[in-house]
Amino acid sequence: MDGSSETALVGRCRELDEVLRLLESARLVTLTGAAGIGKSRLAVRAAQLVRERFPDGARLVRLSRVHDPRLLPQIMAEALGLGEDPGRSWDEVVLGHLAGRRMLLIVDACEHLVTACADFVRTVLRVAPEVRVLATGRRRLRVAGEHALAVGPLEPDEALGLFVSKAAVAISAADVEKVRTLCLRLECVPLAIELAAHRLRTLPLDDLLARMHRPLDALAEGPDVPSRPGRDLRAAIRRSHELCTPAERLLWARLSVFAGEFDLDGAEAVCSDDDLPPDAILGVLAGLVQNSIVIPEKDARVPRFRMLHLIREHGREQLEEWGGGPDS
Repeated sequence: MDGSSETALVGRCRELDEVLRLLESARLVTLTGAAGIGKSRLAVRAAQLVRERFPDGARLVRLSRVHDPRLLPQIMAEALGLGEDPGRSWDEVVLGHLAGRRMLLIVDACEHLVTACADFVRTVLRVAPEVRVLATGRRRLRVAGEHALAVGPLEPDEALGLFVSKAAVAISAADVEKVRTLCLRLECVPLAIELAAHRLRTLPLDDLLARMHRPLDALAEGPDVPSRPGRDLRAAIRRSHELCTPAERLLWARLSVFAGEFDLDGAEAVCSDDDLPPDAILGVLAGLVQNSIVIPEKDARVPRFRMLHLIREHGREQLEEWGGGPDS
């Protein structure tokens, strides 16, 4: 399994234990969460820890740069080290190889190919009963028997440790609390924290902190930030935006006016108009939850929701571009 592009996992002990527990019995485990939250890294580390359970090993299939669902079987074949077989389709090549094997298949970044991934995984689970699948994406595959684990931000101490490990300059003891504040302003999102740590090549810590009211601008891609596929924060959030329906994009933008939590009544009151009637808000909101754009708050007596600051900022930018909310 090639996980060389994933750096060491910092923290995530609770989530890692849960993934390992699920893989003991579940044949399909899907890690869901927002862009940049660390799903891929968690999946790779989990696979490294359990691959000895599988005599035929673990294979990683990266889909972030695949845009045509028809290519999925061929990409799977390449990840498995299989070549073209005249007279057989790529589906037949892959499924024939997997049948009878005991293997863990890690399918990373399924969200933009969710229907094709779901169909293919469903078939794999049927024809290869000893294969288990660990998938990642911003939404569930909705395949029978799927166990989904929502991946959230890091704990504050984990976020601090990640920043210090990635920082372009040494962090003094006097600056630790400033770094902690920076991590909290970024809501402990791993990708954002890594980008901020690299940005210290260009900006002093105090200046970086001062720019956190517009984090997508402050962490924009540049020569001081390593450029790798999937590591551009704005582009990652933009891909989430593209996966939403027009109604979901509209509600996303309008929900950005809520600085903190909100409930369904608030969303209906603030975000509805002729283009998005009040009785449509619930269904559209459910779509945003499914796509990891909106986070339902746990343990609330009345259902409440929120968006990560980075996600909300993208919505606010869209709202400004479109000329404001429903009453504008």
